[in-house]
Amino acid sequence: MKAIRDGSVLALAVIAVLCAPAPAQSDRQVWIPLNIEGHAGQVVSVPIMIDDATDLQSFNFRVTYNPALLQLFGVEDLSPGSVNPLWTNFDGNFTTPGDVSVVGFDASPLSGGSGSILDMGFHVPASVVSGTSSVTVGLLIDPLGGGGLNEGAIPTTSRDGSVVIVPEPSSFLSLVAGSLVVTFLALRRRSTGRR
Repeated sequence: MKAIRDGSVLALAVIAVLCAPAPAQSDRQVWIPLNIEGHAGQVVSVPIMIDDATDLQSFNFRVTYNPALLQLFGVEDLSPGSVNPLWTNFDGNFTTPGDVSVVGFDASPLSGGSGSILDMGFHVPASVVSGTSSVTVGLLIDPLGGGGLNEGAIPTTSRDGSVVIVPEPSSFLSLVAGSLVVTFLALRRRSTGRR
């Protein structure tokens, strides 16, 4: 009787171990840095970062931004990041300004590392004096399956970033210097009575 009871306890212990939930796999973190500085008429590099690129073979993201401040024209504005410098397969849908989807993939999975997985070259229109655009990165999940990292096989959490457009120091100084000259001439005319 003791052997049966010991066997029953052992069997229950084995069943409990086999039925226990698997330890939770922590999500990979994907983000765009905050407060990336850009200037009117220039291209600003905005990276999509990852904390762990182990086994990464593909990504599919939706990126949104203010199209009055930033512009992405096409795949020529995309380049590989620091963790996948040899990747050459990038594509995207750029038809809606301010709301694009970008994809990248390679035949071989990455061995690891943290850093950028995609660098986006945003064009800042020359007419923009200053402003801030949030840049969101979302996991573009295909309703038929896939999307995100490795077609959804890698759990992922994303965080948004921002680009801050600031005036060029030289143009700001020219503006201040020009204002001082105009103010000086106006005061001089007022004090001499000339118009």
